[in-house]
Amino acid sequence: MPRKKKEPTFNELLDSIPKMTKRQRQQVITKIIKENGYADNRTKKFINYDLQEHMRKEGFGKVSPNCGSMIIVKNGERENGVQRLNCADCGYNFIYFSNALLEKTKYSWDVWIEFIYQMILNHSLKQTVSALIEDKKE
Repeated sequence: MPRKKKEPTFNELLDSIPKMTKRQRQQVITKIIKENGYADNRTKKFINYDLQEHMRKEGFGKVSPNCGSMIIVKNGERENGVQRLNCADCGYNFIYFSNALLEKTKYSWDVWIEFIYQMILNHSLKQTVSALIEDKKE
C-alpha cells in the first residue's frame, strides 16, 4: 500500500518559492485566487516576493540610500513578507523599494500590491476598484 504524501506546511511552501520557476509561481497564485475569488494575505506574500525579486535583480538594495555604502545586510522581514535591509556603515534601515515609486505613497503597501495584481490580471478599472473596496472590507 503506497504511503500518503505529507502536505507541506505554509513555511515549507514559502521556502520552496525561490526554487520555483516564474510560471510555477504564477500557477500557484492563479489557483489560490480561483479558489478564494480574491488575493488573500498569503497570496499577497507570493506577489510581494515576485516584485521584490524583480527589484533585487534590477540592482535595487545594493547601495544604502542614505550614505551610498555597499555593505548591506538583511534585517528581517515586515509582516507582509517584504525583506528589510540595513546599511552596516550608517545603520540606515530600508527595503528594496526605497527610492522607488512605491516608497512614498499615501496608500498602504497591500493596496499597491492588489492594484498591481489587478493590472496583471488585465482587469478593468471598474473591476480593480471593486476588488480594492472588497479587500478593504476584510
